[in-house]
Amino acid sequence: MRASSRSRPAAAGTLPVRPLQALIGALALAFLPYALHLPVWMTLLLGLLLASRVLLARRGLGNLPVPLLLLVAALSAWGLVGEYQTLAGRDGGTALLLILVTLKLHESRTRRDALLLVLLGYFVTAAYFFFSQELFVTVYLLTATLALTAVLAVWQGLARRPLRRAARLLAQAIPLALALFVLFPRPAGPLWTLPVTSPTAAQTGLADQVNPGSFSNLARSDAVAFRVSFEQNRPARQQLYWRGPVFERYSEPGGWRQGPLDLRTPLVQVSEPLVHYTLTLEPNGRPWLLALDAPALIPPRSRITAQFQVITRSSAERRRFDLASATQYQVGRREYRDRLEATLQLPPGGNPRTRALAAQWSALPPAQRVERGLDFLRRGGFAYTLSPPTLPETDPQDAFLFESKLGFCEHYASAFAYLMRAAGVPARVVGGYQGGQWGPDGSYLIVRQSDAHAWTEVWLEGEGWRRVDPTAAVSPARITAGVAEAVIDPASLPGLARGATGLFDRVRLAWDSIENRWNLWVVSYDGAQQEAFLERLGIGAVGGARYLLVALAVLLMVSLPVLWALRRARRIPLDPASRAYARFERRLSRLGVSRHPAEPAGTYAERAARALPQHADVIRRITGRYQQLRYGPAAGRTDLEEFQREVNRLRF
Repeated sequence: MRASSRSRPAAAGTLPVRPLQALIGALALAFLPYALHLPVWMTLLLGLLLASRVLLARRGLGNLPVPLLLLVAALSAWGLVGEYQTLAGRDGGTALLLILVTLKLHESRTRRDALLLVLLGYFVTAAYFFFSQELFVTVYLLTATLALTAVLAVWQGLARRPLRRAARLLAQAIPLALALFVLFPRPAGPLWTLPVTSPTAAQTGLADQVNPGSFSNLARSDAVAFRVSFEQNRPARQQLYWRGPVFERYSEPGGWRQGPLDLRTPLVQVSEPLVHYTLTLEPNGRPWLLALDAPALIPPRSRITAQFQVITRSSAERRRFDLASATQYQVGRREYRDRLEATLQLPPGGNPRTRALAAQWSALPPAQRVERGLDFLRRGGFAYTLSPPTLPETDPQDAFLFESKLGFCEHYASAFAYLMRAAGVPARVVGGYQGGQWGPDGSYLIVRQSDAHAWTEVWLEGEGWRRVDPTAAVSPARITAGVAEAVIDPASLPGLARGATGLFDRVRLAWDSIENRWNLWVVSYDGAQQEAFLERLGIGAVGGARYLLVALAVLLMVSLPVLWALRRARRIPLDPASRAYARFERRLSRLGVSRHPAEPAGTYAERAARALPQHADVIRRITGRYQQLRYGPAAGRTDLEEFQREVNRLRF
């Protein structure tokens, strides 16, 4: 990134090649993370435009014509609207910003344009926090910021060791940034949000329906769904059912879907003691909150539906919730009549063998019908697998229960709920997660997408909704030991889901522990955490007299290095032309004509020419040459050196 004395002189109206290449490299570094979110065609277009700008500069060719740039901008906007339906949201807006910055690069001709591009690069770098605030991403974006600051130093004429200068500037800013982060008053929620308008953005994790493959495909991912920290005693693994969406509607071949949202108060009785915990939910774009079954205390701005499902606002951000749940409870002991009727519905006809099997149990008490269904699964030669055969659209339950007998949790939950309804027992399917993996320090639980699970609930008179996990009847190890110990094909699972202990897996777990602390203490640092932290430090509440005194003292102390650097920078012009002209001003000052603060160079030159008529021609020539170098098209090294020699030759 260091400028070289062998840099090619720039032609009139063009930017010098070496600094321009450094600028393009820094912008490419800032653009790179967006490739994970942009459409492929947009990533290729940005790469083509950046590469073509380098090629044009190296060959000394002019910029692309403005009509062509306008055409590319219009076509890009049209393509982004087709991709995201709007340009106002996070995805469309940031993609449009990237293309406009790149096109600005193609029409830049002056040093001022280059400085503007550096500032836009800072904005592009900061905008990526809308997509991710993970620790690794933060380190990468700080690296991009360092590169942009070094490029800024190059364009300001500080060609010697620009990276060192940039690192020094950032180091001086870090104490002030930390002080503002800790002390600046924080609201309970974000100051503002940017809408996520992509139809597929942040739609990860559990689907809004249950059909063959919806959970087995998810189990092949070891991405984190959420993390949990318990206040005191940990529940046993077989109690770790993380309740999500409830599916009450069944159709063929669609499978199980959620019913209408019922906001009536659920009929529930919970028993002490409650399990208190903090759940950090990864972005998923879904409205449900994965609470330990059964939730008793829920966060503000959330509620429990009549299906006993906790819902909150959907978000593309990582969020932290404080909850409490009961492991002993009764739900729906006196259930709404329409709820029971909805959970008995089946499509007319279809699956005759399954219906005939259920009819054999219809004369038994409901609890015995449930046990007969579980016995059928235990003794029927069923196997738990990630790769079951595809079921036909016609009579899929018959094909699964009497022919293939190979399935994942969604197969067993679906078939068992169908059997119970056919036998006259209200039943529904519940989606969520089961189990989890303790972090390397044992202080928190990691629940991954591979822990996704589906089970069944049946309603029994006098008891209410009872959780029945038909997967446990086929493979009890799924509940007691995890999915890797339960399936017949564990090699299909990702490494961490298999409990692998290789070096790479241990490194990933160690990094997850660091990431978890980052999420808890930095990303989730809100008003409540700030208040508690300041109280522990003895500073008191935000806005109090003690807080104001401490905040003022700390900010003043950490600002001193920055203020000193700014004062020193004001004495030394940054670019070579300004440094040479400053020497010229000092010579005129010795002759009695000093430049006033904020006085334009042209006005100063005319005043000095009138006061020193014997030097008027030299004053006007030097000032005009300085204005051309400072504000005109980018100058080459030869022009700057000639100007410096001319100033040095002056003898007054």
